[in-house]
Amino acid sequence: MKSKHIGFFIVLIAILAISVFYNYPNMLHLLPQGSHLWRQTYSMDMVLNYKLYHLPFFQPEVSNLMSINGKAAAEFPVFYFIAAQFSNSEYVLRLIHSIIFLSGIISTYYISFYFLRDKLLSFLSMGIIFTSPLLVFYGNNFLTDVPALSISYIAWASFLSAKQSKYPFALYCIFLILLSFSCLLKASQAINYGILFVLIFQNPSYFIKNKKISIVMLATLLPTLFWYWYAKEYNLNSHHTYFFLGISPFWKLSLYDIGLTAWRITVSWSKSYFWRPTSLLLILCFGLYWKFRNDISDELNIFVRMSFLCTVIYILLFYERLMKHEYYYITFYIFILFWIISILFICKKCYVEIINWIKVFLVCLLIINIVYCKYYIQEKMNDALYNKSLASDDMQFFLEKNGVSQDKSVLSIPDETPCQTLYLIKRKGYTEFNDYKIVLKNSKADYLILSNETWKQKAELKPYLNDSIGNFNGITLYKLK
Repeated sequence: MKSKHIGFFIVLIAILAISVFYNYPNMLHLLPQGSHLWRQTYSMDMVLNYKLYHLPFFQPEVSNLMSINGKAAAEFPVFYFIAAQFSNSEYVLRLIHSIIFLSGIISTYYISFYFLRDKLLSFLSMGIIFTSPLLVFYGNNFLTDVPALSISYIAWASFLSAKQSKYPFALYCIFLILLSFSCLLKASQAINYGILFVLIFQNPSYFIKNKKISIVMLATLLPTLFWYWYAKEYNLNSHHTYFFLGISPFWKLSLYDIGLTAWRITVSWSKSYFWRPTSLLLILCFGLYWKFRNDISDELNIFVRMSFLCTVIYILLFYERLMKHEYYYITFYIFILFWIISILFICKKCYVEIINWIKVFLVCLLIINIVYCKYYIQEKMNDALYNKSLASDDMQFFLEKNGVSQDKSVLSIPDETPCQTLYLIKRKGYTEFNDYKIVLKNSKADYLILSNETWKQKAELKPYLNDSIGNFNGITLYKLK
């Protein structure tokens, strides 16, 4: 037991040290910025609406009035709701997601050790996962994709621990609760149920014959099913169409888009997985896996093959989303973890005479990947930046002074996203996303906020630029009605 505690603290210290190297402490204080700023601000905007308007938990809203009062629902908003109770909501949400992510990374060590029975190899397996820029960037962020994946990792660690415990019932219950919770945060984590059902089929003795576990399994599925039914009905009744709660299969796309998506998954966005030579090495290891597949334990083979099959099904069903959003690739990392474990398992079992050299090589590879990850996430952090003038306290004073109170609606342009600038100015209203010409023509907004002087030359805007009531750092405010 003492050895286990020492091992845990070594892993924890290593994870925290790498997190500091990645600059996580400073990132905690940042507003949404970087890759997919559009979706980041949409998540934080939901937090903002909970906070400003004291909304009930089951009535989430966003600032864009594309639906009735901005009502919108997608992933289970429990962390959004919690963050909204604090003054510095951005910091709190980043912190919650970061803690869950780091807990998930630690769980990968225990998952790896269950199969590998080697502390260094298990540490290296965990370490490689923690060098993925995709996970590291979105792990300290506002989207729920990485927290959902991390909770799945924690769930599998609980499941494997239960198999070795004298009192497995409690751990199996924790596993099922966590698995359901991961699906609430991101429906794509349902691929874990595909793995589970095959494991149950292979060994039905405990899960099926134990009525209590069967009841718990059904009970934990109900909240997930209820939430996505509720969210779909909530959006339908509110006329909200932005949040995606269905499938977008490859067969609905043109050949060009199918090819473009394949190119992005495998080539142009591949540097987000790992340092590219590492990704290439993992692909080339397929030959190694095929050669020694019968030397791998049946249980590990189930995890590898079923996670791969479920990932392929996921790709086919959500193909169009993968063309536009790299954070949809986060779901791949259920398979990627078990793939890494299987390769290390083969190295340990079938290459005993050179295993120490393999470990040295992997340590060097890990160090390179850590450095690569640090600098690539810095690049991703600067993909897109927010307007600091719009986000400032002085902007809030400027708006209040000129009569733009919280109950007034605004048209904020230029802004092609649904909520980015609306979130920054803390007002409900419209952006280019809604087609600003229709918004102006139908007098939907009380005020116009123009953040780019060159837009004043647009012919369709000129009739509405007669009543300028203030200017703040080049941002002009107009009264529309």
